[in-house]
Amino acid sequence: DKFSGQPRPVYLERARLAADWLINVALHQCGGMKTKFFLEPGEAEKQQRYFKEETVFSFDSGMILAGLCSLNARLQESRPGAIKDQRKYFRAAQDISGFLRQRQSCRADGSLSATFVPRLNRDDDDQHESKKWSLSSTSHLAKLALGLLLFSRPRFDRRIDIFRPYQRLANIRAADKLCAWASARQLPSGRFPIQGEDSPTDVHPHCYSVEGLLAAGLYLDKREYLQRAGLATSWLLDNQLPNGGLSRYFAGKAWLTNIECSDIVAQAVRLGLICLSNNLISPKYSENIERLVGRLLD
Repeated sequence: DKFSGQPRPVYLERARLAADWLINVALHQCGGMKTKFFLEPGEAEKQQRYFKEETVFSFDSGMILAGLCSLNARLQESRPGAIKDQRKYFRAAQDISGFLRQRQSCRADGSLSATFVPRLNRDDDDQHESKKWSLSSTSHLAKLALGLLLFSRPRFDRRIDIFRPYQRLANIRAADKLCAWASARQLPSGRFPIQGEDSPTDVHPHCYSVEGLLAAGLYLDKREYLQRAGLATSWLLDNQLPNGGLSRYFAGKAWLTNIECSDIVAQAVRLGLICLSNNLISPKYSENIERLVGRLLD
């Protein structure tokens, strides 16, 4: 709606419907978001584990927090009188940010667990047989800084914006600590490994890590985060495939597979353009970005 060149009310309405469903169905009373709402009969076991047993995911909670903040900002521009909806989204955002801060406070290093089970009051990362990045506490969680920082901005209507001074500072501190922790996991080459230093890199969470560092670096004016984001983006562009695209998994000095994903290529285009416009990467990479766009449109 915002970038379409002209107002598209249907997009805003669909965003509202999605937000309402999330708040009414997926938002747990602890403030985290339940995810993986399966509908297929064969997925009953997963449904039981992830949704009915109320496993909440930090990453999904942070992305929804960012979405609610963006939706509320758009409502203020297009429907300034819709105070009831704005209040609803503000309260949900308030609950989610509070949940993330509370879970982070349980860890001395500023990190977050990937998953949490409220009824057991425990992080659930170590209970998963899979070591998949989305079920692990890895640098991709840096992207949660985006939602935390969006909620810290004074963009909500004064009639619904309460406890702002305290929350603003608390969210900024939480985002900063999270990005500092994620930064320490970056290798000198610029890439973010999935687990330890010797593990491969999945480019999808690598890009999430960069997006978080960019958001925090630009908002907090922290040069270190911006430089790390530039280094990670340069690494991506230096390792493009001959066709201009990007593979999914990288280890050592080579790609482990030829699998390409359009969303990863789109992420790299966005990161490249942001870094280029902020002088975080060399102008020579403009050609690499053009090749990425060409691959995306193939």
